[in-house]
Amino acid sequence: MKTEIEIPVGELKAALPGLAKIVGRFRTLPVLGCIKVSLDKEQQFVSFQASNLDEIATLRLPNQTRAVPGELLVSFDMLSKIVKGCSAEQSLRLIADKKETKIRYTVAGSSVDRVVEHIPIDEWPPAKVIDQEAFPLDEAFKQTLKEALETASTDSSRYVLNGACLDITDKAAHHVVGTDARHLYSANSFDFRIPESLIIPTQKFVVWAGFQEDGPWKLRMLPAVKADPEDKKADKSQEEPPWLQIDSDHWTYIARAIDGKYPNWRQVVPSDMAQWNRILLAPESVQMMQQAVPLLPGGDTSTQTVVLEVAANRLWVKGRGRDDKEDTRMAVPDAQLFGKPFEIALNRTYLLRALRFGFHEIRIQDELSPLVFLTPNKTMVVSPVRLDCAATPVPATPVPPVVGEQTAAVQNPSPNENAPPASPSAAVADNLTETTERQTMSSTTVTKPANGNLPANANGNGNGDGQDRSSFKAALEHIERIKTNLRDVISDLGEAVSLLKAAEKEQRATTKEIDTVRSKLREIQSVKI
Repeated sequence: MKTEIEIPVGELKAALPGLAKIVGRFRTLPVLGCIKVSLDKEQQFVSFQASNLDEIATLRLPNQTRAVPGELLVSFDMLSKIVKGCSAEQSLRLIADKKETKIRYTVAGSSVDRVVEHIPIDEWPPAKVIDQEAFPLDEAFKQTLKEALETASTDSSRYVLNGACLDITDKAAHHVVGTDARHLYSANSFDFRIPESLIIPTQKFVVWAGFQEDGPWKLRMLPAVKADPEDKKADKSQEEPPWLQIDSDHWTYIARAIDGKYPNWRQVVPSDMAQWNRILLAPESVQMMQQAVPLLPGGDTSTQTVVLEVAANRLWVKGRGRDDKEDTRMAVPDAQLFGKPFEIALNRTYLLRALRFGFHEIRIQDELSPLVFLTPNKTMVVSPVRLDCAATPVPATPVPPVVGEQTAAVQNPSPNENAPPASPSAAVADNLTETTERQTMSSTTVTKPANGNLPANANGNGNGDGQDRSSFKAALEHIERIKTNLRDVISDLGEAVSLLKAAEKEQRATTKEIDTVRSKLREIQSVKI
């Protein structure tokens, strides 16, 4: 049966950027390089759907023309190229039968049919059906989710941290949480009517402006299906991860959620900060810091360190490059200070992120404890950088100590070591990740060694053999990650070359077709009546 669907180019120009975030560059199946276009039998709505098996995005728009209802698959790359060359006032028609798919559009006032790769509609993967009741989300949730995903880890070895957790364990106030084990973001005062906590993976579509601005959101969740661990005859193939669905005015987004138990992030957030040093930043203070901090020396170090100092009743921001002998310091105007003089170092990326997220209050206990940024309903905990090695390049991150569930000890390396230690919050978060993997929590607490040095081993060395092996293992793992990233870069370059060659081929074909059309037009013009 033949299907013909006419679509205004202006609508496609607005929809394709969102669909592109689902189609992506890497496609395991040829059909995933297509989008499905549908027109219902009543000819009321046209739907565009993209899928990568883990995500499905569907756009539903009112139909404005007469056409032949049905479904077809069209190459996303080819459709994008044609739409890019058309004006927003034009329309194009998608035509398909059992053997052929083509795109009809206008060139120089004449209609052109472009035959594209034909893929049967039967090959399209079915979308996950989530029939649970939907509930509305607060408008503030969109920005909160965006901030939590920006804070989440990108390390593939910590998959459970590669997203934002909708935590419902506290019945009084549900939270949105994100962490990369070096800084942690949480926001409360939400009411998620879902059966269990949900981890939304970091994906480009959910933070795309076209989706975020497309009206109110509604959320549905399909819980994970797990086999009974005590039933040895249970069919493991029937297990399913959790799925989520977010509906806006025109879009429906379905995604596979992260399957796993999120770490106990609450033990990282201090409960009593009444006696801590306190900084209140005015809008002028925030503006000055956002402009000055990126320009301070020290951005070329591995920790990108910047120092906050309270001295002479003023707040200063300082930076020092690798080769500098003295700090470059700037006074922050209009900052209210409560507490004793101090200085603390931290990664400038996290500081700028906290300021951009709207945090204007900072609580600081000492130079080794995590900083806490506060608003009435949001909290960010940031690991500090050790002051005596703030400008020193760090080749590898040392393995953090094991900590108990309620206390986190500070473990400092030998003064002869170049690498700064993992801060308390980083150590806790790293340990939480390990806890998630083994589903148990150690009760061992490591106390702070005397004079900030590790206990000597039998040979009198400040670092034990176990620590050496752990650091060596961490360095090897870091090298393996670099090798993997390089392989990905080489793969990307190879794909870019292939795409350029394909684009050149398409350009030649398009030019040939245009020349043919122009030749026909000249023949028509030369006809005398």
